[in-house]
Amino acid sequence: MMPSLHTVGLVGLRLAPALLSSANFTFAWVTHILIGAFRSPHMPKDTGMAAMPYWFKHMRDHILWFIFASYIPNTIFGIVNAYNYTLGFKSAAGDTPLGYYTSWAYLLGALFSFGHFPLTFKWRMVGLNLTLLDEKKSQATREVAFTEFMRTNWLRSFYASLTALTCFTAAAILWIGEALE
Repeated sequence: MMPSLHTVGLVGLRLAPALLSSANFTFAWVTHILIGAFRSPHMPKDTGMAAMPYWFKHMRDHILWFIFASYIPNTIFGIVNAYNYTLGFKSAAGDTPLGYYTSWAYLLGALFSFGHFPLTFKWRMVGLNLTLLDEKKSQATREVAFTEFMRTNWLRSFYASLTALTCFTAAAILWIGEALE
């Protein structure tokens, strides 16, 4: 027997946050590795700092869309799931309420996912990014900004991306367990 379109839609709604969070964390990790290449012993320091503004401009043009297209919907999906909205999708069992811990895991995942944005501003990462983009800034200034950017980018990846992934994965596992009861 094939599952109904409504059941497939509900499964997609419940699993979407875990899948998007997985992409977010992978993206944060890979970006951190790529940016860290400027500190590689294989790249002369002067060359890396001279190329950095141009590299950052190129990457920023290609990265920003992904950030907004993943963290914002993930936050929305987390809230929708936390409050047991089904967006019209129902399983064969009907609209059964989510368990207490499942709802909280979705809500916490949504908060951590949204946390990407306040942490970006709290740690002045936009300013650091602008410093790294400015080819007129001295190499020493960019080096200081780069060191701080790497530190805060790693912390933001941990506090926002990894914690959201953990919460949403736990929520999905709890929801599957509830559905199998």
